[in-house]
Amino acid sequence: MSTQDPYPQYPEQNYPAGQSPYGQPPGSSPYGQPPGSAEQPQSIRTAVLLMRIGAGLSLLSLVLTLATVGSLRDDIRADLQAQGTSFTESQVDTTFNVAIAIAVISGLIGVALWLWMAWANGKGKKWARVVATVLAALGLLSLLVTLTTAGTTTLSLLLSVVTIGVGVVAVVLLYRPDSSAFYEANSRR
Repeated sequence: MSTQDPYPQYPEQNYPAGQSPYGQPPGSSPYGQPPGSAEQPQSIRTAVLLMRIGAGLSLLSLVLTLATVGSLRDDIRADLQAQGTSFTESQVDTTFNVAIAIAVISGLIGVALWLWMAWANGKGKKWARVVATVLAALGLLSLLVTLTTAGTTTLSLLLSVVTIGVGVVAVVLLYRPDSSAFYEANSRR
């Protein structure tokens, strides 16, 4: 029997730091950039920043809503009396608690949507541009409802207008030619 090594050892070669024996830097592809690494144009970076600002404004709106709930219980009671409905204090409390829960849940969902759209559009996901557009349109409709709602405070209305404005500007930036090229480059990968 032969004791010869079936796997001969080759002399180690010294390659320059960061180089592989195949002429490519480690982790790179000979076919160009690795998937998902197309550089974000300025319009996308600005849109993503605006979406993060929108998340902050939504959070501020939620805090403002919670800070002004003191009169909500009285408003509920007054509305029920104006309708001529008989009610108990327990029903007023339940309605108040449900209204607060809805405000908190919808506020947190709003913040999460802003952050999700910032992340997805920053990655160049084509579907995210469409979703962001739909959400901006729904935000505009919501603003119209807010404008016609009695009892909306000036600060709340101003915050809504600024938030929707931020969303609309972000969406416009998503449709710039350099943004469209970014989405196309990422969809091919």
